[in-house]
Amino acid sequence: MALTKTHVNRGSGGAYSWIDTFYHPNVVPGIQQYGRGMPTFGGLWGNIFYVDDAGAGGTTGGFSPEAAVTTLDAANNLAVASNGDLVIALPGHNETIGAAAAWVCDIAGLTYIGLGRGANRPTLSFATATTADVDITAAAVTLCNFLCTNDLDAIAVAFVVTGADCAMLNMEWRDGTGNALVMASFSATADRPLIDGLFFTGSQTIGSGAGITNSVLVFIGNDNPVVRNSTIITRADIALIECRTTAVVRLEVYNCRLMNLDNRAAGTAGTAVEDVVTGSTGLIGPDLFIVLGADAANVTEAVASATFHFVDPIYIVNAVNEKAMLTNITASTDA
Repeated sequence: MALTKTHVNRGSGGAYSWIDTFYHPNVVPGIQQYGRGMPTFGGLWGNIFYVDDAGAGGTTGGFSPEAAVTTLDAANNLAVASNGDLVIALPGHNETIGAAAAWVCDIAGLTYIGLGRGANRPTLSFATATTADVDITAAAVTLCNFLCTNDLDAIAVAFVVTGADCAMLNMEWRDGTGNALVMASFSATADRPLIDGLFFTGSQTIGSGAGITNSVLVFIGNDNPVVRNSTIITRADIALIECRTTAVVRLEVYNCRLMNLDNRAAGTAGTAVEDVVTGSTGLIGPDLFIVLGADAANVTEAVASATFHFVDPIYIVNAVNEKAMLTNITASTDA
């Protein structure tokens, strides 16, 4: 495969005497790096850039861990669009998202990988302003394995996505001193977004009133969004996953644990998946396990839309010391 890149960074590793492979099950064959250079990702060649808030590369280095740039936005500005480029955020990297558009992902096809596990992963701290956010405007941007926290009450929308084919893989959100409103919002131009492996923890106890006066994931008029293999726990006023304003086409939600612990009265408490605009289409299930905080007549409403299709098993439990029941949505008949 011919290389048409502006450069291929070899770092400081010298001869290609060893191979480091960073692997994520949603990325095949993963990232291979020969002698700290010649990286491949998904079978494509591209440049590789490193990010570390303690890095020595300032805003113009980035070609080795020793010369890492200090912000993700700086790495973004070094990358080439549609080039198979890769940004690796090193373990322990910490970055404050303190203003609107603090980090703009505007390079098509760029992939960001965070290394590490637990609190050792690269951390994005949403703070300072309620408008603090990351804007994903380019197509085919991938974020993988970042820990997100908020240190300010009422962050409006953490990730504003307008680019198509965005993927958010193995992301984690840990609610801090305040409550974020919307973790991610996907506009009508953000078709085919993929949320895979999200672990979101907000308000984790059953209680009256919403932990967030909104929803966690919001889809607005886009096509083919997919949410899978994820756990979302909070008290949400509207829903954990919401179709809003303009009908969404072919939403898929499956293999998820969805816990909306708001215990207000039936009809006012939030749901797990809801089509607020009405008219959205999608396939909900299989393998959904839903916990509702309100012990009420709310099983049918746990996944609320007259125009979704449903596939069991969709299990719902709404009271402590009870086991879940299958959804009581009307079953299809051979008629």
